[in-house]
Amino acid sequence: MIPTLIGVSLLVFLLMQLIPGTVVEQMLGVEGNSPEAQKQLEEFFGLNQPVIVQYWHWFSGIIVGDFGVSWRSGEAILPTLLNAFMITGEMAILSVIVCVIIGVPLGILAALKPYGLIDNILRILSLAGVSIPVFFQGTLLMLIFSLYFPWAPPVVYQYPWESLSQNLQIMILPAIALGIASSAVVMRMTRSSLLETLGQDFIRTARSKGITETAVIFGHALKNILISVITAVGLEMGQIFGGIVVVEVVFSLPGVGQLIFNSLLQRDFPIVTAGILLVTVVVLIINTIIDLTYKFVDPRIRFD
Repeated sequence: MIPTLIGVSLLVFLLMQLIPGTVVEQMLGVEGNSPEAQKQLEEFFGLNQPVIVQYWHWFSGIIVGDFGVSWRSGEAILPTLLNAFMITGEMAILSVIVCVIIGVPLGILAALKPYGLIDNILRILSLAGVSIPVFFQGTLLMLIFSLYFPWAPPVVYQYPWESLSQNLQIMILPAIALGIASSAVVMRMTRSSLLETLGQDFIRTARSKGITETAVIFGHALKNILISVITAVGLEMGQIFGGIVVVEVVFSLPGVGQLIFNSLLQRDFPIVTAGILLVTVVVLIINTIIDLTYKFVDPRIRFD
């Protein structure tokens, strides 16, 4: 995890340098841009130093938990990020729930009747779910629910402890948009893994002993594909966090994605880099936890 974090932080910081325009140019504007004022602001923000020096000052602060302050508002970045991440984290959890509820049952259904009508329809739908961009799915859901259903979510975001019903009205469509795209991958993984398992010898042995088909599938086959399904869900968590930026902009949710997008437009690079690094840390922790769950799913796995 540590080399990955260092590599991501360096890559993101260098990519920020390639974006045309700086916060100084936006503050001063095109007219009335005096060289003296520009030089003073560059010194204030540290932009007159070499890139490697800027990176070291920023990363050395990150190591001790100092994410710096916003170039625009002057407020501390870490509290702002944590407040926004509460919204993003809730959306990610709801998206995973939608992904599992849709993907796993449909994958099982497709595997039980392989290459039949239902299987072909589900495979086409899964291909569409993977191919259609998340922002288009979100926009389409907004259009359908606003025109054909009495759906009018609150304009201002409500935390779950403030109003659970209003919170779910705001979060359900973004979660569905993200969950559908990820459920397509989980469905395909569940289907292929279950088909492979159903053709193995121990399944034929269980059937020859007179065990019911339901017991064979849920008592024997599914236990052997749990690791594949869990891995697919874990990998999709990274995709979900990647799509959250677009979805939060489409649905106007004040999460980390919206914060990064607005800060990028304002060239407030400390918030952008800190936000991306925070998301990276969360994804790495989730992947590590998923790796550790393998031992509980399959006791034969050992971490030596």
